[in-house]
Parts: sequence; C-alpha cells; structure tokens
Amino acid sequence: MKLIIIFTFIFISLSSASTFYVGTTKGHGIFFSNLNTNTGELSSFNLGVSINRPSFLVIDKKKKILYSTNLNSWKEPGSLVSYKIQKDLTLKEISKTSSMGINPCHISLNPTKNILLSVNYNGPVSTSSYLISPSGFLSSSISNKEHFGKGVHPIRQKKPHAHSVFSHPLYPYVYVADLGSDAIFIYRLDQISGELFFIKKENISGESMGPRHMKWDKKGEFLYVVNELNPSLTIFKYYENGRIKEITNINALPKEINKNGLTAAEIRVHPSKPFIYISIRDKNNKGGNYISIFKMDGLSSYLIDTVKSEVEFPRNFNIDPSGKWMLIAGQKSKDIAVFLINKNGTISYKNKRYSFPGEPVCIEFLD
Repeated sequence: MKLIIIFTFIFISLSSASTFYVGTTKGHGIFFSNLNTNTGELSSFNLGVSINRPSFLVIDKKKKILYSTNLNSWKEPGSLVSYKIQKDLTLKEISKTSSMGINPCHISLNPTKNILLSVNYNGPVSTSSYLISPSGFLSSSISNKEHFGKGVHPIRQKKPHAHSVFSHPLYPYVYVADLGSDAIFIYRLDQISGELFFIKKENISGESMGPRHMKWDKKGEFLYVVNELNPSLTIFKYYENGRIKEITNINALPKEINKNGLTAAEIRVHPSKPFIYISIRDKNNKGGNYISIFKMDGLSSYLIDTVKSEVEFPRNFNIDPSGKWMLIAGQKSKDIAVFLINKNGTISYKNKRYSFPGEPVCIEFLD
C-alpha cells in the first residue's frame, strides 16, 4: 500500500511538471527549468549547454531536438546550432552551420519539421532555409534571400531588418516580418528541396510601424503581426496562393498610456482559447512594461486589458502547453515572473519572480 502511494505521488509530481528552456543575451548559455503546473512554482535554473548569445530557440518536441541562434561577433555571420536533448535535459550538439548573415535573431520550423528557417537582423542575407536530417543535422543554407526597401524611421529603418519568419500552418508559404522595410516578405517554400521562391513584398500601412513578430491562427485564416516601433497589432487575412491582405490595425495600448519610449516585442496565442498577448517594453526605463491582451476574432479582434509585466523589458514571454500559466522574461531585471491565466483570458500576477543567471530573452517549452 505504501509503495502504491509513493508511486502515485511520483507520477502526479512528474505529470504536473513542464520543462522549458531559456535563451540568453549577455549570458553564457541555454538554461532549463521546470514549471509546476499545479502551483506555478519554478525549479532552479540549470545550464543545458554553454553557447554565446543564444537569443532565440525553437524545439522539435517529438524528436527532442533544440535549435538555437548563436552570435559571436557583430561584424561576421552568426551560426545556427542543433542539439539533442538528453535524458538529464542537458544539450548535446549535433551540428552547427552559418546563419549567412549578421545577428541571427529568429528561427522557426516548417510544419513538417524537416526545414529550419532563419532570419538575420543585420543582413546582408535576410532569410535563409536549411534542410534537417532525421537525426537533427543541419545542412548548409539552401536558399539565401536579401530583402529590399526602407521605412520612415530615421534610425531603425534605414535598411531592411528581418525580424521573424513563420510558415503558413497549412500551405507551403513562408512569411518574414521586416522591421526596417515596414513590410512582410512572402515566399513559396519547396518542402522537399528547401528552396524559397519570392512571391511578394506586402507593405504595412502607416509610417514607422516596424513589424517584428507574428502568429497565425490555427486555421491559417488570419495573420496577426505585432509592430515594434508603433506598438500595435496589424491583422492580415489569407487569400490564395500565399497572398495576404491587411484588414485592420489595433492600438496595443489604451489611450491613457503614453507610447513615448515604448516598443512592442513578442506576440503569443493562447493554445486553446481565442486570446492574443503582446509584450510592451519601456526603453526609457520608467516602468512602462506591460502585457496587452486581445480577444482574437479576425476582423472583430479587440484589446481587452493591459497589465503590468512585473519585470523590466519583457522582450519575450511564453504560455505553458496547459494554457494555465504565463512566464515573462525580464531582460533588464534578469528575472522571470509567473502569471496565472484566468478563464476570461486576463492574467494575474502570482507574486513569483525568479532571479535568472543572465538576461533571459527567449522561453520555449519542451512539454
């Protein structure tokens, strides 16, 4: 009877733990921890692997392979690295390849997870694609695309600055948000060869918007884009053959909050409920750090709440797979805050902030 109780306790403890990895800047590696999905408590942070500036991560959960960006110099191309997640959750390098441009800032997998897509913020190559072997080995780049155009902002938009890359969830198309060009670049992806074929540059309406990150809804009907320079949510509707059309733009902050010095960063979609979340950062260090919450309903989407993030400079945050908890990474405060996600989509701070060994800038869940 005692053994049954002990094993039951162990099973419940394990089943309520969700592992996540944290990428860093001005840190010395990728770290991992566990979230207790019953209490919201985090375990201690452990070093998964030493690597310089792994500022963005993506995980193939089925194969337990983690991919990371890697920057060693602001004057030379960065690298992309693949790791096998070990039983003890540490990371063992599988392969490393050139990002083909300076400052790789975002990576993603296509739906079939046989191709890695990458963007470089400082070019000259903006977007690249890589084939992935069954073991997680990355090929050298298959396609290398240079973006074109510029925006109105006198400092941030003198030239293209690709900032994120995402595949359509159903069709073989790839979309790249380019902050410098104020546009979304659209490509067709050959999902066997990995080749990218340029289709169109779709401009964002307005001036100095700075599209940064984006997410598709599950049906692939609407593309939600967060604009960094003018904190807002631009919504595109998908048509055919990869084409999209802008249908609306929504302010990411209520009118009573002054936007001066505030920039938007990350966008997340709740895994099971129709809500979108956007992080807002205060470059003037005056406490204007928020999470804005939207009801996600295509053309009828709207802002429902804006909540203090409780950390400084929330460059990244994520929602655990259960949809119950939100972890917010404070880049400047070097900590992670835990919020409970309520049934109505709003979030509540659980008075839990965990000091982090470095500057956390990317949170990705394994399970």
